[in-house]
Amino acid sequence: MGFSDFHGNSGTVRCLREMVARQRLPQAIILAGPAGSGKYTLALMLARTINCLEPTTTEGLPDFCGKCSNCLRIGQAEDFGSRFAEALEAREGLRETDKKETRILIQTHPDVLVIPPDPPQMMIKVDQVRQVIEGIYYRPAEAKERVYLFTDSAFMKEAANSLLKVLEEPPEFATIFLLGENPGEFLPTIRSRSMMFTLGTLPSEEIESYLARQRQTGTPSSAPWWRVYAEGPWGAPAALTWPTTLPPVVML
Repeated sequence: MGFSDFHGNSGTVRCLREMVARQRLPQAIILAGPAGSGKYTLALMLARTINCLEPTTTEGLPDFCGKCSNCLRIGQAEDFGSRFAEALEAREGLRETDKKETRILIQTHPDVLVIPPDPPQMMIKVDQVRQVIEGIYYRPAEAKERVYLFTDSAFMKEAANSLLKVLEEPPEFATIFLLGENPGEFLPTIRSRSMMFTLGTLPSEEIESYLARQRQTGTPSSAPWWRVYAEGPWGAPAALTWPTTLPPVVML
């Protein structure tokens, strides 16, 4: 497993990997693109690459082993839908008073935190950003760098302003990923303090070529990839094929 499993946007992916190689990866990165373009998958791949305990290279660029404890635990967040559903179910089981004060966060590794939009408004809320602020200035416990991954660009105003304060003076051992279909939803001041990379959807010719190769080799992933191609966006396949051998830890 590694970047060879990421299809499309090769120029953008190479640029980011070259930055990792030079230890020049920006501390705040906006990954913009339509649903299914692979923003979330790419962010997690980069999180594993910078924190891999047994780093490797492919095509002369940094890659992750996919087998060490850091890679495995970070990789468990790959199936975003399942992890989000687990967190939401855990919150629903709380007392009403606690439920109202609890925000959804996903954490499968102590130094990597995924921040999704919080129901029912489905926006990033200030309490979620405060959780980031509470931990971001502490050095990582087990990883090389702390990673924070905001999965949506819909921020409540107070949450966006709180995030801006972090982006003004981020610690050197933390990387923040901001994902969004419409980067214009981010405050201009947030955009100015981040480096933006745009991902596009995969050309149909490349999808057809990949599926043809899968049919010829008869690999186990053929059926899931066909199902994704038929039913939804291309950015989802990793969630169908990535191994999850360890139970996820969901933090509320």
